[in-house]
Amino acid sequence: MAVSEKSVKMFEQATEIQEAHKIEAWDYYWAKYCDEPFKLWVVSGYCTDSGVYGLGIDEGEQEDYILIAWLPRQDQLQDMIETIKNKLHMIFRFHDFLKDGRYGKSHHCPFVVLANIFDNEILMEVFWLAFVMYEKFDKVWSETEETWVLTSKKSSSL
Repeated sequence: MAVSEKSVKMFEQATEIQEAHKIEAWDYYWAKYCDEPFKLWVVSGYCTDSGVYGLGIDEGEQEDYILIAWLPRQDQLQDMIETIKNKLHMIFRFHDFLKDGRYGKSHHCPFVVLANIFDNEILMEVFWLAFVMYEKFDKVWSETEETWVLTSKKSSSL
């Protein structure tokens, strides 16, 4: 999975998702190694009945890694939407989310807003992250605040 600083920020700021996640084999993370710049780190372990083993780094080096953010794959993001069991229905809802309505304070649909943020070089995982944050937590990405904020509909009812 190729990532950009902007997409890492979006995943990192999705605290509801980050805090609920338990490390599993084959997860992707953005990590820091010693004082080197951020790197993508793939947990290349395997699952057994008693847990996950083999983090893909030598045991003596594990304390040198700092996990910054879990980068969920598209299938993991889709699994977070428990309210939509039928995958075909989920795709239709995802399609409608991307093309319809306004996104946050913008007068544009989410597809246009997110594509502009990323200069049209966006990952599908970012679209799915935006969908999950909107569907589950009523939040949208604020480019000016660089965080997820409650939608105006939700915040006006507080």
